[in-house]
Amino acid sequence: MSAGDANAEPERDDDHVMGDAQHSPQRPELTARELAIVELLARGLSNAEIGEQLHLAEATVKAHLGRVMAKWQVRDRLQVVLVFLGHLEPRSAR
Repeated sequence: MSAGDANAEPERDDDHVMGDAQHSPQRPELTARELAIVELLARGLSNAEIGEQLHLAEATVKAHLGRVMAKWQVRDRLQVVLVFLGHLEPRSAR
């Protein structure tokens, strides 16, 4: 990042944390859109911020997260992130 890029996103080294989280045999597959939303959620963005980044309505983000929660049989956003990062198994795999 150069000194003139005040609005540029700082470089992150999150790939090592999130790399193969989607490919675990214990986690049902997500669509590309669901995965993009979960990745942003894991970076700490709110539903509104995720919607802004992906050019979606906040209600659409909520709907996608609801489908992820149903697929992974978890009850909240925290559990979605924990499953995504590999710190919690989805209920269907317990």
